[in-house]
Amino acid sequence: MARRMALGVLFLLLLSGCFETNFNFKTIVHRNGKIDREVQINGRGADRFLPPSGPAWNVKTSETKGGESILRDTHYHIHASGHFIDPSSFASDFRYDTPDLISNLTDETRQELSGELGILEPFEKEIGTDNQIALKQKSLLFTTRYEYTEIFHVRWIIPILLHDLKKEIVRERTVSLKSQSVSETNEASTGATIEPELLAPAKIEELALKRMKEEILPKFQFHSEVTLPGRIVDANATAVQGKTGIWDFNAAVFEGKDGTYTIHITSKALNKRAIMLTLLLLLIIAVSLIFFRSRRMK
Repeated sequence: MARRMALGVLFLLLLSGCFETNFNFKTIVHRNGKIDREVQINGRGADRFLPPSGPAWNVKTSETKGGESILRDTHYHIHASGHFIDPSSFASDFRYDTPDLISNLTDETRQELSGELGILEPFEKEIGTDNQIALKQKSLLFTTRYEYTEIFHVRWIIPILLHDLKKEIVRERTVSLKSQSVSETNEASTGATIEPELLAPAKIEELALKRMKEEILPKFQFHSEVTLPGRIVDANATAVQGKTGIWDFNAAVFEGKDGTYTIHITSKALNKRAIMLTLLLLLIIAVSLIFFRSRRMK
C-alpha cells in the first residue's frame, strides 16, 4: 500500500482496518507548574501521525511486522517523553501528517474540497489535528488550586471522510441495484432501473453517518491520564484514581469541521511551606509571650 495517497481513498483504508490506531497520553503536573508528558501512538495508522518535535522531547519510533496479508500488516510505534517548564512551552503531540496526505491531490480534487466542502486554501493550514494544554494556579494562604485543561482539535478530516464515504455508498448501491435488476430481468445492465428512494440524499447521509460512527471512528482509541498535586475536586474524567484523572474515548467525540474534545480536571493542594511558616510564627509568638510573662513575674 503506497505511503502517499489521495484523500478520496482514505475511508477505504479506514474500513479495512489499516488506520486502527491507539493514543496513550500521560501527564504529570508538579507543584511548581512544571509538566512531564509521555505519549505513545501505536497501530497500523500510527505512521499517519507526526512524532512530537522540539528540544524538550525525547522521541523513539519503531515498526513491527505481522504475517503476510492482503492488507498492510505493519504496526508503527511512536514513543515520546517531554519535560516542560510551563504549558506555554508544550509542543503538540497529536499531529496528523497533513502535508503528506495532500501532497498528491489533483486539481480536480482540490476544487472539489474547496467547492463542495468549503475548505479554504492553503489546505495545510485548514486540515489537520493538534492539542493544546493550559494550567492555572491560584494560590491562597494555605492551599493552591490547580486547573488543568487540554483541548484536542480535529479539523476537516471527519467531514472529508464522510463526503467520500457518501460518494462510495452511492457507487456501491448503483452497482448493486443494476446487478440485481439484470439478474431478475435477464436484460442488459443499460436497461436496469434504479430505485430512487435507495439513492435519496437523506438515506445516503443516514447510512454514511452510521458507518462512520460504527466502523471508522471507533478505530481511533484515546487514553489519557492526568496527575495533579493534592486532592481532585472536579473533573470530566471517565474515572478518578487518587490524584489521577483518566479519560477513555474514541474519535466519535469529534464533530464538525472544527471538532474539539476538551478534558479538564481541578485539584487543591495544601501549601505545606505556608503552613509550616505559619506554625513557626505562632510558636515564636507563643514562646515570646511566655518569655515576657515570666520576666514580669520576677
